[in-house]
Amino acid sequence: MPKVVLFDADGVVVRPRQKYFSEKYAQDYNIPLEQISPFFKTEYKKAATGQEDIKSLLPSYLKEWGWTKTVDEFLAYWFESEKDLDTQLLRVVANLREKGVKCYLVSDNEKYRGQYLMQTVGLADKFDGAFFSYQLGVTKSNSGFFSQILENLSVEPQDTIYWDDDPKNVASATTLGISAFVYDDFGEFIRKLDELFPKEMQGFMAFDTEDFYCDMVFSGKVQVKKVRETDELLAFYHTRPSWTHHIVVVPKKHVKTLTEVQDMGLVKRIFELIKEIILEYGWANTNFKIINNGGSFQDSKHLHFHLLSGEKIR
Repeated sequence: MPKVVLFDADGVVVRPRQKYFSEKYAQDYNIPLEQISPFFKTEYKKAATGQEDIKSLLPSYLKEWGWTKTVDEFLAYWFESEKDLDTQLLRVVANLREKGVKCYLVSDNEKYRGQYLMQTVGLADKFDGAFFSYQLGVTKSNSGFFSQILENLSVEPQDTIYWDDDPKNVASATTLGISAFVYDDFGEFIRKLDELFPKEMQGFMAFDTEDFYCDMVFSGKVQVKKVRETDELLAFYHTRPSWTHHIVVVPKKHVKTLTEVQDMGLVKRIFELIKEIILEYGWANTNFKIINNGGSFQDSKHLHFHLLSGEKIR
């Protein structure tokens, strides 16, 4: 059973940025991007590997970029734009830690942002520790980054799992025998976890709530990938799919179960939406099934329908 799980910071734990900081700054301050990019391709790498202090490197560039405030204010402006945490992934991290699995943050970052993520953003409380490129002297694309982690933790590669959104970093870890995966979809991430851990360890998305949809989805605590949405209904991809195509259709107004529906027009509108999705995806010509659970078969006490197609995966 895996003993250690490593999580990339930017793009995994911290939600993917909409644009690079250099692009944001160029847009916010009306500076040509080509005037900013060279710093991040050259000088920044020295700070990211601990060779230089970024506060010593920035002043001459900031003057050129038209920044009139202090270096510290510039860093605060930068860091504030890249701190949106994936809360549903962090719940999985907490679940893993409760089960005795050590979880570590890994990241290519210079020291001030590393400290910002751990202390100001609060990731020090969410993980068992962190490894940054400024500490190790190399970035994640170098297998030496991961060999130092293995040595530091006294753990074998085969007992270690790693997720990163950059394939080259995944390839770097894989060369050492670490089970490394590209992170691009939360549902696939959960499926892979269930494959990697024994059955008694599974259930990484368990929530202490009777109504997952009202308490977690509609509240925004869990982010879902939407398929269709109306004022009354939401269709989204299941967070832990059991089929290759697994969509949940749920009314936004709380109704506990099918037998408690007062307006049967609601059920008609749900099936009209389901029919639209089936036709749009071409499943009428392949396969599909629709499931509604009740009583002891119903885990979440909120009316919902499962639309399944493809093959059963678990």
